[in-house]
Amino acid sequence: MSRPSFLQDQKGVVALATTIIVSLLLLIITTAMVSLMMGELRQAEDADQSIRAYYAAEAGAEEALLELKRAINSGGALSFSGNCVASSVADIAYTCKRITATSNTLENKSARDRSQQFEIPASAGFNRIDLSWNISGFEQDPLAPNPFPFISNFPPGASWNFPAVMELSDVTYPSGTFTAGNINLQTLVLRPNRTGGAATGIGAVGPVSVRCTANVPQNDPYNCRISITGFNAGQNHILRLRPRYAGAHYKLEFYNNGTRVSVPDQNAAVDVTARAGDVFRRIRINVPIRSGAASGLDHVLFSDTDICKNFEVRDGNNSAVGMCP
Repeated sequence: MSRPSFLQDQKGVVALATTIIVSLLLLIITTAMVSLMMGELRQAEDADQSIRAYYAAEAGAEEALLELKRAINSGGALSFSGNCVASSVADIAYTCKRITATSNTLENKSARDRSQQFEIPASAGFNRIDLSWNISGFEQDPLAPNPFPFISNFPPGASWNFPAVMELSDVTYPSGTFTAGNINLQTLVLRPNRTGGAATGIGAVGPVSVRCTANVPQNDPYNCRISITGFNAGQNHILRLRPRYAGAHYKLEFYNNGTRVSVPDQNAAVDVTARAGDVFRRIRINVPIRSGAASGLDHVLFSDTDICKNFEVRDGNNSAVGMCP
Protein backbone atom coordinates (compact mmCIF):
# COMPACT_ATOMS: atom_id res chain seq x y z
CA MET A 1 0.00 0.00 0.00
CA SER A 2 2.99 2.31 0.42
CA ARG A 3 3.69 2.66 -3.32
CA PRO A 4 0.39 4.41 -4.21
CA SER A 5 0.91 6.82 -1.31
CA PHE A 6 4.38 7.70 -2.57
CA LEU A 7 3.06 8.32 -6.07
CA GLN A 8 0.32 10.53 -4.73
CA ASP A 9 2.89 12.58 -2.80
CA GLN A 10 4.98 12.96 -5.93
CA LYS A 11 1.95 14.12 -7.90
CA GLY A 12 1.24 16.72 -5.20
CA VAL A 13 4.78 18.07 -5.36
CA VAL A 14 4.64 18.32 -9.16
CA ALA A 15 1.28 20.09 -9.01
CA LEU A 16 2.61 22.54 -6.42
CA ALA A 17 5.76 23.24 -8.46
CA THR A 18 3.66 23.73 -11.59
CA THR A 19 1.39 26.13 -9.75
CA ILE A 20 4.35 28.12 -8.45
CA ILE A 21 5.96 28.30 -11.90
CA VAL A 22 2.71 29.36 -13.57
CA SER A 23 2.14 31.95 -10.85
CA LEU A 24 5.64 33.33 -11.32
CA LEU A 25 5.14 33.51 -15.07
CA LEU A 26 1.81 35.27 -14.60
CA LEU A 27 3.45 37.67 -12.12
CA ILE A 28 6.28 38.43 -14.56
CA ILE A 29 3.86 38.96 -17.42
CA THR A 30 1.61 41.14 -15.28
CA THR A 31 4.57 43.18 -14.01
CA ALA A 32 5.84 43.63 -17.56
CA MET A 33 2.42 44.73 -18.77
CA VAL A 34 2.04 47.15 -15.87
CA SER A 35 5.53 48.53 -16.49
CA LEU A 36 4.76 48.92 -20.18
CA MET A 37 1.50 50.71 -19.43
CA MET A 38 3.22 52.95 -16.90
CA GLY A 39 5.94 53.73 -19.44
CA GLU A 40 3.35 54.60 -22.06
CA LEU A 41 1.52 56.79 -19.57
CA ARG A 42 4.82 58.45 -18.66
CA GLN A 43 5.64 59.02 -22.32
CA ALA A 44 2.22 60.48 -22.91
CA GLU A 45 2.63 62.76 -19.90
CA ASP A 46 6.12 63.79 -21.01
CA ALA A 47 4.83 64.53 -24.51
CA ASP A 48 2.06 66.65 -23.05
CA GLN A 49 4.50 68.46 -20.75
CA SER A 50 6.92 68.91 -23.64
CA ILE A 51 4.20 70.61 -25.68
CA ARG A 52 3.34 72.83 -22.70
CA ALA A 53 7.04 73.70 -22.21
CA TYR A 54 7.43 74.46 -25.92
CA TYR A 55 4.46 76.83 -25.87
CA ALA A 56 5.89 78.50 -22.77
CA ALA A 57 9.26 78.93 -24.55
CA GLU A 58 7.46 80.25 -27.62
CA ALA A 59 5.62 82.77 -25.47
CA GLY A 60 8.93 83.91 -23.99
CA ALA A 61 10.40 84.24 -27.49
CA GLU A 62 7.42 86.31 -28.64
CA GLU A 63 7.87 88.56 -25.62
CA ALA A 64 11.55 88.98 -26.49
CA LEU A 65 10.69 89.82 -30.11
CA LEU A 66 8.24 92.45 -28.86
CA GLU A 67 11.00 93.99 -26.74
CA LEU A 68 13.26 94.05 -29.79
CA LYS A 69 10.57 95.68 -31.92
CA ARG A 70 9.97 98.38 -29.31
CA ALA A 71 13.70 99.08 -29.05
CA ILE A 72 14.09 99.33 -32.84
CA ASN A 73 11.01 101.53 -33.26
CA SER A 74 12.13 103.86 -30.48
CA GLY A 75 15.43 104.44 -32.24
CA GLY A 76 17.30 103.71 -29.05
CA ALA A 77 20.43 101.68 -28.64
CA LEU A 78 19.98 97.94 -28.60
CA SER A 79 21.82 97.57 -25.31
CA PHE A 80 20.53 94.18 -24.18
CA SER A 81 22.80 92.71 -21.56
CA GLY A 82 22.23 89.07 -22.41
CA ASN A 83 21.43 88.25 -18.78
CA CYS A 84 19.05 85.41 -18.04
CA VAL A 85 15.57 86.59 -16.97
CA ALA A 86 13.07 84.09 -15.55
CA SER A 87 9.28 84.22 -15.46
CA SER A 88 7.54 84.50 -12.09
CA VAL A 89 4.91 81.86 -12.92
CA ALA A 90 5.48 78.68 -10.93
CA ASP A 91 3.97 75.71 -12.81
CA ILE A 92 4.59 76.43 -16.49
CA ALA A 93 7.11 79.17 -17.21
CA TYR A 94 10.20 80.15 -19.09
CA THR A 95 13.20 79.69 -16.84
CA CYS A 96 15.59 81.80 -18.90
CA LYS A 97 15.01 84.49 -21.52
CA ARG A 98 18.17 85.94 -23.00
CA ILE A 99 18.54 88.66 -25.66
CA THR A 100 22.00 89.43 -27.02
CA ALA A 101 22.49 92.20 -29.57
CA THR A 102 26.22 92.85 -29.23
CA SER A 103 29.33 90.82 -29.88
CA ASN A 104 33.08 91.37 -29.97
CA THR A 105 33.27 89.11 -33.02
CA LEU A 106 31.32 89.35 -36.28
CA GLU A 107 31.62 86.13 -38.25
CA ASN A 108 29.82 85.43 -41.52
CA LYS A 109 30.28 84.56 -45.19
CA SER A 110 29.72 86.53 -48.36
CA ALA A 111 29.55 85.59 -52.02
CA ARG A 112 31.96 86.99 -54.56
CA ASP A 113 31.43 90.74 -55.14
CA ARG A 114 28.59 90.83 -52.60
CA SER A 115 29.21 93.29 -49.79
CA GLN A 116 28.27 93.16 -46.14
CA GLN A 117 27.53 96.42 -44.34
CA PHE A 118 27.97 97.05 -40.61
CA GLU A 119 26.65 100.16 -38.85
CA ILE A 120 28.62 100.75 -35.66
CA PRO A 121 27.93 103.73 -33.37
CA ALA A 122 30.59 105.85 -31.73
CA SER A 123 29.72 104.29 -28.37
CA ALA A 124 31.51 101.11 -29.48
CA GLY A 125 34.80 103.01 -29.26
CA PHE A 126 37.03 100.72 -31.33
CA ASN A 127 40.27 101.80 -33.01
CA ARG A 128 41.50 98.47 -34.37
CA ILE A 129 39.97 95.60 -36.32
CA ASP A 130 41.51 92.16 -36.74
CA LEU A 131 40.28 90.69 -40.01
CA SER A 132 40.59 86.98 -40.84
CA TRP A 133 39.26 85.27 -43.95
CA ASN A 134 39.49 82.34 -46.30
CA ILE A 135 37.71 80.86 -49.29
CA SER A 136 35.02 78.27 -48.69
CA GLY A 137 36.36 74.79 -49.30
CA PHE A 138 39.94 76.01 -49.77
CA GLU A 139 42.38 73.19 -49.08
CA GLN A 140 46.10 73.25 -49.61
CA ASP A 141 48.88 70.90 -48.59
CA PRO A 142 50.25 72.52 -45.41
CA LEU A 143 53.70 71.11 -46.20
CA ALA A 144 53.81 72.67 -49.65
CA PRO A 145 56.77 75.08 -49.83
CA ASN A 146 54.82 77.81 -51.63
CA PRO A 147 51.10 77.36 -50.86
CA PHE A 148 50.37 80.86 -52.18
CA PRO A 149 51.94 82.56 -55.19
CA PHE A 150 53.51 85.95 -55.40
CA ILE A 151 50.67 88.12 -56.74
CA SER A 152 51.93 91.27 -58.39
CA ASN A 153 48.76 92.06 -60.33
CA PHE A 154 45.13 91.07 -60.56
CA PRO A 155 44.60 88.29 -63.12
CA PRO A 156 41.25 87.42 -64.73
CA GLY A 157 38.77 86.16 -62.18
CA ALA A 158 38.44 82.74 -63.82
CA SER A 159 42.06 81.91 -62.98
CA TRP A 160 41.78 82.90 -59.31
CA ASN A 161 41.95 79.92 -56.96
CA PHE A 162 42.95 81.57 -53.70
CA PRO A 163 41.30 83.42 -50.82
CA ALA A 164 39.50 86.56 -51.92
CA VAL A 165 40.96 90.00 -52.27
CA MET A 166 39.15 91.90 -49.52
CA GLU A 167 37.95 95.47 -49.93
CA LEU A 168 37.18 97.25 -46.66
CA SER A 169 35.59 100.72 -46.75
CA ASP A 170 35.08 102.84 -43.65
CA VAL A 171 32.66 105.77 -43.75
CA THR A 172 32.81 107.88 -40.59
CA TYR A 173 30.57 110.71 -39.42
CA PRO A 174 29.97 112.48 -36.08
CA SER A 175 26.94 112.06 -33.86
CA GLY A 176 24.19 114.67 -33.98
CA THR A 177 23.89 117.25 -36.74
CA PHE A 178 26.61 117.25 -39.37
CA THR A 179 27.32 118.35 -42.93
CA ALA A 180 28.83 116.57 -45.93
CA GLY A 181 32.21 117.98 -44.99
CA ASN A 182 32.10 115.97 -41.74
CA ILE A 183 31.87 112.67 -43.61
CA ASN A 184 35.14 110.86 -44.19
CA LEU A 185 35.81 107.82 -46.38
CA GLN A 186 38.77 105.45 -46.40
CA THR A 187 39.04 102.28 -48.48
CA LEU A 188 41.60 99.54 -47.98
CA VAL A 189 42.34 96.75 -50.47
CA LEU A 190 43.88 93.61 -48.97
CA ARG A 191 45.59 91.20 -51.36
CA PRO A 192 46.45 87.65 -50.23
CA ASN A 193 50.04 86.68 -50.82
CA ARG A 194 52.72 84.21 -49.84
CA THR A 195 54.52 87.06 -48.12
CA GLY A 196 53.06 90.19 -46.63
CA GLY A 197 52.48 92.10 -43.47
CA ALA A 198 50.43 91.25 -40.39
CA ALA A 199 49.32 94.84 -39.73
CA THR A 200 48.39 97.97 -41.66
CA GLY A 201 46.45 101.20 -41.28
CA ILE A 202 42.98 101.87 -42.67
CA GLY A 203 44.44 104.80 -44.57
CA ALA A 204 47.07 102.77 -46.44
CA VAL A 205 47.35 103.71 -50.12
CA GLY A 206 47.31 101.01 -52.78
CA PRO A 207 46.76 97.24 -52.37
CA VAL A 208 48.28 95.88 -49.17
CA SER A 209 49.83 92.40 -49.31
CA VAL A 210 48.62 90.11 -46.53
CA ARG A 211 50.53 86.98 -45.64
CA CYS A 212 48.30 83.91 -46.00
CA THR A 213 49.11 80.35 -45.00
CA ALA A 214 47.48 76.99 -45.58
CA ASN A 215 48.59 75.57 -42.24
CA VAL A 216 45.77 76.76 -39.98
CA PRO A 217 44.36 75.42 -36.67
CA GLN A 218 41.08 73.51 -36.85
CA ASN A 219 39.42 75.71 -34.22
CA ASP A 220 40.24 78.91 -36.13
CA PRO A 221 40.43 77.92 -39.82
CA TYR A 222 41.31 81.18 -41.53
CA ASN A 223 44.09 81.40 -44.09
CA CYS A 224 44.64 85.17 -44.08
CA ARG A 225 44.91 87.47 -41.06
CA ILE A 226 45.74 91.14 -40.59
CA SER A 227 45.34 93.82 -37.91
CA ILE A 228 44.00 97.15 -39.18
CA THR A 229 44.57 100.24 -37.07
CA GLY A 230 43.76 103.93 -37.35
CA PHE A 231 39.98 103.84 -36.86
CA ASN A 232 38.52 106.93 -35.18
CA ALA A 233 37.05 105.72 -31.89
CA GLY A 234 34.94 108.87 -31.44
CA GLN A 235 33.04 108.58 -34.73
CA ASN A 236 30.09 106.58 -36.04
CA HIS A 237 31.13 104.02 -38.63
CA ILE A 238 29.60 102.35 -41.64
CA LEU A 239 31.87 99.49 -42.62
CA ARG A 240 31.54 97.76 -45.98
CA LEU A 241 33.39 94.49 -46.48
CA ARG A 242 33.46 93.10 -50.01
CA PRO A 243 35.31 89.98 -51.25
CA ARG A 244 36.71 90.18 -54.77
CA TYR A 245 37.54 87.28 -57.12
CA ALA A 246 36.02 84.70 -54.74
CA GLY A 247 33.53 84.32 -51.93
CA ALA A 248 34.86 84.37 -48.39
CA HIS A 249 34.23 83.27 -44.86
CA TYR A 250 35.40 86.09 -42.62
CA LYS A 251 35.75 87.16 -39.01
CA LEU A 252 35.99 90.71 -37.65
CA GLU A 253 37.30 91.26 -34.11
CA PHE A 254 37.18 94.74 -32.54
CA TYR A 255 39.68 96.29 -30.12
CA ASN A 256 40.37 99.54 -28.32
CA ASN A 257 44.06 99.88 -27.45
CA GLY A 258 44.44 96.11 -27.24
CA THR A 259 41.23 95.44 -25.27
CA ARG A 260 38.40 93.53 -26.94
CA VAL A 261 35.21 95.59 -27.25
CA SER A 262 31.67 94.64 -28.22
CA VAL A 263 29.86 96.20 -31.16
CA PRO A 264 26.22 95.93 -32.26
CA ASP A 265 25.67 92.77 -34.24
CA GLN A 266 23.53 92.71 -37.37
CA ASN A 267 21.33 90.11 -35.69
CA ALA A 268 19.87 89.76 -32.24
CA ALA A 269 20.08 86.33 -30.64
CA VAL A 270 16.96 85.33 -28.70
CA ASP A 271 17.45 82.30 -26.45
CA VAL A 272 14.55 81.08 -24.30
CA THR A 273 14.32 77.97 -22.09
CA ALA A 274 11.01 76.99 -20.48
CA ARG A 275 9.70 74.14 -18.36
CA ALA A 276 6.48 72.35 -17.63
CA GLY A 277 6.79 70.04 -14.65
CA ASP A 278 10.23 68.49 -15.00
CA VAL A 279 10.37 68.77 -18.81
CA PHE A 280 12.40 71.58 -20.41
CA ARG A 281 12.30 72.98 -23.97
CA ARG A 282 14.58 75.55 -25.58
CA ILE A 283 14.06 77.92 -28.52
CA ARG A 284 16.85 79.91 -30.19
CA ILE A 285 16.16 82.53 -32.87
CA ASN A 286 18.44 84.87 -34.84
CA VAL A 287 16.55 88.02 -35.80
CA PRO A 288 17.89 90.57 -38.35
CA ILE A 289 17.75 93.99 -36.72
CA ARG A 290 19.58 96.20 -39.22
CA SER A 291 18.50 96.48 -42.83
CA GLY A 292 22.02 97.46 -43.88
CA ALA A 293 23.35 93.99 -43.21
CA ALA A 294 22.36 92.59 -46.61
CA SER A 295 24.47 93.95 -49.45
CA GLY A 296 23.11 97.47 -49.21
CA LEU A 297 26.10 99.08 -50.93
CA ASP A 298 26.94 96.64 -53.72
CA HIS A 299 26.44 99.24 -56.46
CA VAL A 300 27.52 102.38 -54.63
CA LEU A 301 30.56 104.26 -55.92
CA PHE A 302 32.61 105.68 -53.05
CA SER A 303 34.68 108.81 -53.58
CA ASP A 304 36.30 111.45 -51.39
CA THR A 305 35.75 114.07 -54.11
CA ASP A 306 32.85 115.21 -56.31
CA ILE A 307 31.69 112.81 -59.02
CA CYS A 308 30.50 114.05 -62.42
CA LYS A 309 28.41 111.76 -64.64
CA ASN A 310 27.48 112.10 -68.29
CA PHE A 311 23.79 111.34 -68.73
CA GLU A 312 21.96 110.47 -71.93
CA VAL A 313 18.49 109.07 -72.68
CA ARG A 314 18.62 106.55 -75.48
CA ASP A 315 16.05 108.28 -77.69
CA GLY A 316 18.40 111.25 -77.93
CA ASN A 317 15.84 113.81 -76.75
CA ASN A 318 17.49 114.49 -73.40
CA SER A 319 21.17 114.44 -72.74
CA ALA A 320 23.92 115.92 -70.63
CA VAL A 321 26.89 114.57 -72.53
CA GLY A 322 30.22 116.31 -72.55
CA MET A 323 29.57 118.26 -69.35
CA CYS A 324 32.26 116.48 -67.38
CA PRO A 325 35.90 117.49 -67.80
